[in-house]
Amino acid sequence: MFSISVSILNMIHTGDVKGHEAVSTWKERAITGVGIAVIMAIMLPWGFSLPIEFPYETPVLALLAMALMSKNSLRQALATGYQSTRQFQRTLLTAAILTAIVLLFPFQWLLDLLLPDGHSKSDLGDFKFNHLIDLLAFLGKMVLSAAIAEELLFRFFLLEQWQRLAGATRWARISGCLVSSTLFGLAHANQGTPGILTTGLVGLALCITYYLSKRNLLALMLAHACIDIYGLVGLYQSA
Repeated sequence: MFSISVSILNMIHTGDVKGHEAVSTWKERAITGVGIAVIMAIMLPWGFSLPIEFPYETPVLALLAMALMSKNSLRQALATGYQSTRQFQRTLLTAAILTAIVLLFPFQWLLDLLLPDGHSKSDLGDFKFNHLIDLLAFLGKMVLSAAIAEELLFRFFLLEQWQRLAGATRWARISGCLVSSTLFGLAHANQGTPGILTTGLVGLALCITYYLSKRNLLALMLAHACIDIYGLVGLYQSA
């Protein structure tokens, strides 16, 4: 386990795809910091929200966040993962491996270990589907709001902007992963403490994969979609 952790840190440190360079002036740092704070304040449950209904609030917020990114980094991120058949195959393989790791991870065992009896179940009572058509409609909304928009916000925007502030160093990437996964978990506070812990750990896996895959956002979006679809289909079958 220790050797695996060291390998991950080394791979994060030696990624060969350049991210943003650190900002150089206090004004640039202030603008970057305020941008991160405003976007995250809207995403967190106890922050202020846009007057837009689900599933469009998160995509609109993602578009606003993308406006703060440089055209070069945005073009590079959106063009990674499908430019050739070989690259697309790697994208599918990365998404499949990440999905398998998340789905096979013993989350319930960990929650039972960390939380008191009776408090280790996520509050997912609102996600109930009486008909298959309701499930399919909701899945489409989740792909747009979660798999696409959340990856743009919590992985691409937050990690790249954090690196602008802290610089292209190993510890900047590690701290960025921790900040991103923590905020990702808190953004799901409506699912209770188990939901925060579970999504936080999933977010950490997504962050690490972001760097290991050389910023392959498409792979993360595919994995995120598969994980959500698996969970929602399970809820539908248990209803």
